[in-house]
Amino acid sequence: EPPSAVKQLATAEQYLQVAHAAGVADALLVQPANYGRDHAYLERVVEGSLIARGRDQGDYGAGTDIAWTTRLCAMYLATDLTPTGEAVPGVEAVMTEEALAEHACREMGLKSVVGLSEESGERRHAVYRGVRFNPALFPGQSLDNHVAERLWSTAGESGLVVGVMAFTGLKQHVPAIRKLLDASAATQARTKKTKLVIDHFGFFRQPATGGVIDEGGHEASELPSWGRSLVDGFDRRRTLEPAEAGWDEEHGRVSAALLRALVGRALSPRNDEECFAMLLDLVRDYPEQVYVKLSAFFRVSKEPFPHLDVLPRVLALLDATKSSRGGNSSSSKIRLMWGSDFPFVLAGGHEQNSFAVSYKDAVNIFGAWQRELQALSGASGVTLRSFGVTDDDIRDIMGGTARALFAG
Repeated sequence: EPPSAVKQLATAEQYLQVAHAAGVADALLVQPANYGRDHAYLERVVEGSLIARGRDQGDYGAGTDIAWTTRLCAMYLATDLTPTGEAVPGVEAVMTEEALAEHACREMGLKSVVGLSEESGERRHAVYRGVRFNPALFPGQSLDNHVAERLWSTAGESGLVVGVMAFTGLKQHVPAIRKLLDASAATQARTKKTKLVIDHFGFFRQPATGGVIDEGGHEASELPSWGRSLVDGFDRRRTLEPAEAGWDEEHGRVSAALLRALVGRALSPRNDEECFAMLLDLVRDYPEQVYVKLSAFFRVSKEPFPHLDVLPRVLALLDATKSSRGGNSSSSKIRLMWGSDFPFVLAGGHEQNSFAVSYKDAVNIFGAWQRELQALSGASGVTLRSFGVTDDDIRDIMGGTARALFAG
């Protein structure tokens, strides 16, 4: 049962209306956990989008006034993965991890595993571009098991991206994730290495229900390592490359002071800095495989929209993707992508709160940040560009990266 705050906001028609109003051309829909293994509604919605684009056949949306201006694809939810001793439809007796993995592969429509007909397999490929791993649904609430290993490798071989949604925080799952990534490097061809998207900044802030404001002030004795690196790197650029960056001395000084203040503003006793550092390390260490979804800002911020306290973390992630790209053309785009966490973004979390924002405003967060920076810096005119964020970076985050990753 979805939370009451969003229960009346989340039909396909409502999403398509707000996406159209915001000018969203392409969107990835993830199976809601509320539906469990029943993906029928999700599939009908995506197929309706494909019909409108002349890609497939189906009847969703027939006779309605839905404006199919947003092209849709979907991410499957891997579920029914915990041994219970009870039979699951299509499996004689689900007692072992091997049987569970086989069942999940069958549900996902992976031809290489279950030998689906060409017609059925092509239909599933048109709808699904990825599969979500929620560790809470795996044996032992962990990704360190045969089920995860089997689904991970088969997803990569079938061209599906894996998304990890670790609601209670990424940190405890990083060793298992590294094990999966290393297995890809050892056993999969370069073009078939399983791609990973880490959802919602890795949930470094807890609880992750959204709209959680700090109680009382918080004075950090020192900046975390990622914050020091961000500030030090900016200072080096300001000193060594002022002309290239287009700065005069005053602009550089104000930008540096503002960046330090923003990094301090990003800190909170509810934020797990070790978790965030692990996320940055994954991005640096696996440049061909690891992507991060910059999504659900209301879950990882201590401030209402536009969540300016999250900006320094986006800057740190940008630095991590750029520093690990090297000259590898296969990693030419930054590996960050924006996501809304619709419909929860409309309420600001699981309950209506002051972090609520319209979908259109959420889509335009970079514009809101520009206005905030200019207001804070006054005549000095500090912008995102002052911190090294280019128009191309924003275009990639707001669509280019996801479009390339989930292209079908």
